[in-house]
Amino acid sequence: MITIIADVHSCEAAPADALIGTSFTEYVPLRQQIQRALTTRSQQALVVVIRHATLVHWLADLRQYPSSHIVWRTVDPLHQFLEHFGTPPPPELSPAMIAALNVDTIRTTPTDPTPPITQILRRRLGPLWDCAEPCASHFTDLVGALAARTEPIPPELLPVIALQLRQWAASYPAYAALRADPLVADSQRLLVRWALRNYATAWLEAHGLAHLPCIDAPAHAAQCVELLAPYAPDITTYWQRAFAHHAPVSSAMLDTLCTQMSGMSMAELASVAGVLERTPALLTPARLTALREQFRWLKHAAHPILNRLHTQIAPERPALPDPTWTVAQWLDWATTAYMPYFAWVIRTHQPRDHQQACALAFSDWLAAHYPQWLFQPDAPLLTRQYTQLRDILADDPQACVVWLIVDGLTWWQGQRLSELCGAHDLHVLTHAIGVAALPSITTISKRALITGMPAATADARPLVQIAQEYGTRSGLALHVYRELTPLASILERDPTAQVVLVLYNMLDTIAHKQTQFTDDSGIQGYLQQLATYLDDSRWACVQSGRSYHALIGSDHGSTLLPADAPALPLPPASRWVEDHDDSDTPQHSPARGNRAVVVPQPAQLHALDPTQWYRLDPQRYQLPQLYLVPRGYGYAVRRPSGWTHGGLTPEEVLVPLLHVVAHAPAWRALDVALHGQLRANQAGTLELEIVNPNPFPVQVQQLTLDTDHAPLAPFAVAALAKDTFPVAVAPPTTRADQLHVQWHITTTSPAGQQTQHGAADVPIRRLQTTDPDFDAMFS
Repeated sequence: MITIIADVHSCEAAPADALIGTSFTEYVPLRQQIQRALTTRSQQALVVVIRHATLVHWLADLRQYPSSHIVWRTVDPLHQFLEHFGTPPPPELSPAMIAALNVDTIRTTPTDPTPPITQILRRRLGPLWDCAEPCASHFTDLVGALAARTEPIPPELLPVIALQLRQWAASYPAYAALRADPLVADSQRLLVRWALRNYATAWLEAHGLAHLPCIDAPAHAAQCVELLAPYAPDITTYWQRAFAHHAPVSSAMLDTLCTQMSGMSMAELASVAGVLERTPALLTPARLTALREQFRWLKHAAHPILNRLHTQIAPERPALPDPTWTVAQWLDWATTAYMPYFAWVIRTHQPRDHQQACALAFSDWLAAHYPQWLFQPDAPLLTRQYTQLRDILADDPQACVVWLIVDGLTWWQGQRLSELCGAHDLHVLTHAIGVAALPSITTISKRALITGMPAATADARPLVQIAQEYGTRSGLALHVYRELTPLASILERDPTAQVVLVLYNMLDTIAHKQTQFTDDSGIQGYLQQLATYLDDSRWACVQSGRSYHALIGSDHGSTLLPADAPALPLPPASRWVEDHDDSDTPQHSPARGNRAVVVPQPAQLHALDPTQWYRLDPQRYQLPQLYLVPRGYGYAVRRPSGWTHGGLTPEEVLVPLLHVVAHAPAWRALDVALHGQLRANQAGTLELEIVNPNPFPVQVQQLTLDTDHAPLAPFAVAALAKDTFPVAVAPPTTRADQLHVQWHITTTSPAGQQTQHGAADVPIRRLQTTDPDFDAMFS
C-alpha cells in the first residue's frame, strides 16, 4: 500500500519511516521509489509526504491509480481550522498563516464562545489577549506587559495579532497605535509618551511621540525609568534650555517647571539639582521633601544627588548654649543643633565665627566638668562601652561580641554607619554619645576605650598587647585583630571565643589627608565595607547557634582647623606630641597631626595664659603626664594639613557608641500617666510621666491629647528610665468634677514604630461651689 500525503504547508508531523519531498529536485528519486513499490507490489507500506507544491503537481498523474494501490490525502489548513474550532478562519489568514499556527496544539472546548484568534493568542501569549470589551484600562495593561516583554514574539503570531488589534481599534482607537511587528517597541514608546506627557509639544514631535495617545500608566512608572535612560542627553538639553529661558529662576517658577518633569529620569533630577546648587536660596527642606517624593521611582539611584542636596540645606543656626543646662541638654544640643550646623559650615565654606563661638562654649564647659565624670559610673564617657561589653556577657555567657573600634569615627560617620547597618537588616539597639578621654588623642583615648579605665599611668606597650592582657585578666576569651577578619574562621578555630576586637584605622588615615568634609564617596565606601563585615559576622555567629552582638566605638572624632587658626608659641618645658597608633605598620604609618602638648617636667612650666590653653593636670584628669591643649582652634609647632585631633571641640570629643544585634528586640509598652489637677475655666499644667521598660532608648515622635494643649516637641526617654514633662492645658469647660483626657503617643525605637492609646481622669477644682476647702481659693 502506497500513501501519498500532500501537505504543502507542513501542517502535520510526518511518520517516522516516511519519504519526505521538500524540493522539486527530489522528484526523480521519489518517482523511482513509488514505481518500484508499484512494480514489486511490496507488502510493506510506503508513505510519501509531499511538502512542495511543484512536486504535488508533477505527481498528480498518480491519482489515476485505484485506491487499492495508491491512496492520496491532502492536508488542508482551512479545513483543519474549521474542524478544530468549528468555524472557518478569518479571510485575512491565508492557508500558510494558518498552517504556521499549528492549531492542533491549541486546546479548545466545544462550548467556548471565544473567537478562534482570541483563543490562539490567549494560549500563546497569555490572558491579556482575551478581552471582549477593549477599553482604556485593558489597553494600558497590555502596553505595560508588552513593554516589559524580553522574549521575541513568534513570527507566526504576527498576522493574528494584527487582526486582533484592528478589531479592538474599531471599538477603542488607541489600539491602532500598536503595530504587530514592532509591538514591544511601540508599547515602550507609549510608556515614554505618558512619562513625558507634560513636555512641550514641539519636543515631543521632534522625537516622534506627539502623535501617540497619552495613556494613564502610573502602575508602570518603574518601567519608565529604564525606558527614559536613552533619552537622557536630550532631556538634559531640554531642561537646560528651560531653566536658561526663565533665568533667574524664581521659587514659583521652579515649582511650575518641576511639575512638568516625569520624576523618572536621572537627567531631570540632575538638572533641577544644578539649579538648586547654583541658587542655594531655593533649596529648602520642604522642596527637598517634594523632590524625594517626585523622584521616588529612581529609588537608590537618586540617593547620591538627594543626599548631596540635603547637606547643602542651611540648618537652623544653633543658639549659644546655656551654662545652666544639664549634661543631657548639653550633649543633645551638641549632636542635634551644633553638629548639623558645623557640617553645613564646612561643606559649604561658610564663615565660621558663630560655629567657633559655639565650639568654644562647649570646650569650656567640658574642661570644667570632665574631671568629676571620671568618678561617676553613669558619666557619658566612652569608657562605658567596656562596661556594656561585660554586661552583655554577664547576661548571656554564650554570646559572641564583635567589638569594632573605628579610629577617628566622627558623629556624622556613626550616623551613616547606623543607617547602613539598618540596610543590612541589622538592628541598632542603642546609639549613644560617648565623650573621648581627654586630650582626645589615640595613645590616650583608645587605651581608655579598650580597658574601660582612664589612662592614668604610662604604658608604652602596643595596644594589641594591652587589650589581650586586659582581656585575659578579666576572664574574657578575647581575640584581637588589626583587620576585618572573617568571624566564621575565628569561631572554627576557637568555638568558645567571646569577643572579637577589631582595630580599624582606615577612616582616620584618610581623614588626615582630607581638607573637605569627611563624608565623601570614599568614606562612604569604607563605611559600607564595615556594615558588610558586620552583616557577614552576624550570619557566621547565628549559624553557630550563638547570640550576636556588635559594639562599635571610637577613640575620638576629628576637626578641621579654620583658615585663620592661631599659631600658639610652644610653652616653656613642653613638647609637641606626635600621636601614633601601633596598629599601623611602620612603612605605611601616616603623618598624624594633633594639637596636644605634653609637659614632662611640670615644675618648669611658667604661668599659662588660660585664654589660650587648657591645662589637663595628671591627677584631676587621670593622665600619666601634664597635657596642654589649645583653647578653641589654635595649634602649636606646625599646622596640621588635614583633619586633626587633640582639642575639646564637640566634633573631636563626641563619638558614636553603637550596640547592634541580629534581630529586632521585643517591645514592651510604655507606662504613661498624667498627674496633677486643673481648675475650672483656668489654664493649667499637667505632669506627663513616661516609664520606659525597654533596654533601649525610645524616641517619642508625637504626643497628642484630646484637649487643647501646647504641642510637645519630639523627645527621648532613656532605656529603663522614667521621665516627666510639663503639658500646658487650655481651660477646661466641662461641668463635671473630672476631665476625661485621652492620649495618643507614637514612638520609634530599635523595635520599630509603635502607637499607644490611653486615657486618664484629671480632677477639676471648683472654688466656692464644689471645693469644701475655702482656703483653696488662696492656694
